[in-house]
Amino acid sequence: MKSGFCRLAGVLALWIGSCLVGCAATQQEQVLEMPSKEVAELTADDVVRVMLFAGFSHEQILELGTAVRNALAATGGASIHVDGRTEALLSVDSRRLYVSSRRRGSFIYPLDDPTPPDPPPAPTTQPAPE
Repeated sequence: MKSGFCRLAGVLALWIGSCLVGCAATQQEQVLEMPSKEVAELTADDVVRVMLFAGFSHEQILELGTAVRNALAATGGASIHVDGRTEALLSVDSRRLYVSSRRRGSFIYPLDDPTPPDPPPAPTTQPAPE
């Protein structure tokens, strides 16, 4: 009886620990809806392209991509936050997705174009003048 109780207590402790770790991860990354003039239902491929262009990692795309797609379909805009910082703003207007990201700057992603655009160039840092 005692070993069964200890096993149950161990399983509960692991379960509670995994819940706390999962909760902490979701608090560090979040997507907020932002009202825009238009809404758009992006394909999964479009969401991946846009988020890669904006500088997000594959793991972040897996974690946040669905919420980004849902926000754009519901309100036409999304704000992506990681560790309390705004990493990207997305807004739909005139069948274009306007994206401004902390890592890659701003770009426009056409929603009606069957061929995806080339990704924007990575920002270059210039040495400070001496």
